Amino acid sequence: MSTKKRVVSAALAAAVGVSLLCGFGFAKKEYVYQQFETAEPVTSVTVQDASANVTIQAADTDHITVRYGTLPDEEPLYDISVQDGRLVVKARDDVDVDTTDDDGPALVRVRIEGHSMNPWSDRELTVTLPDKQYEQLEAGLAVGTLKVEGVDAKTLSAAAAAGEAEVSDVQAGQLELSSAAGKVILRDTWAQKVEVGAAAGSLQLEGVEADELSVGSAVGGASLKQVTAGDLEIASALGSLKLEDVWADTYTKAGLILHTSGQIQKR
Repeated sequence: MSTKKRVVSAALAAAVGVSLLCGFGFAKKEYVYQQFETAEPVTSVTVQDASANVTIQAADTDHITVRYGTLPDEEPLYDISVQDGRLVVKARDDVDVDTTDDDGPALVRVRIEGHSMNPWSDRELTVTLPDKQYEQLEAGLAVGTLKVEGVDAKTLSAAAAAGEAEVSDVQAGQLELSSAAGKVILRDTWAQKVEVGAAAGSLQLEGVEADELSVGSAVGGASLKQVTAGDLEIASALGSLKLEDVWADTYTKAGLILHTSGQIQKR
């Protein structure tokens, strides 16, 4: 599936998901924090949440820590487990967050079954991992902010349906980063193959180096600064493009790009 088709599909998914979330009013809540720790060896990580500010980070530690906020006397919010070398952190809400598509790229589909959830939650979830290489890291979020920092993974996928998705200071063999309705940020990253997409929102790439780099949006602007790629593909259904210190061996541009500033230089 092309980047252009993928981000347009994500826009439709976001529209459905956000329409289901609108109309609820919530007062600011005071949270208490719960913590899960394990020293079991882990090679893969999966994090799926419904509505929160999620951070997944690597640190100089020999164990895994999962820290999250709950309301007083609230039931556990997450199912957390380690099995066959895989850490799984999954929200217990009646919300299904799916971050994969049949063709592999990160799309987010949200299904809500009679559950009223805060679309702008200030709840926090922080997953801290030992600083090593992982086979796979997959993170999906329905509403909120999603950040992945300092992680080394052969395959890394991060997707938010409605909110901001940011990946920084990572190394990856294959990296997929997307948001259906929100801002997407990728900075200080090296990867062999990178796909970055947003349906309705802005894309910001800075300090990125990749053998293959695909950047696509349905509606919104894209900014590339200090970006180096072997093969570079930029697609936009409707938007603007800002280029600063961008280098590529080969590149293609597709779609309707209303305004372009700067140029792509031959590496």
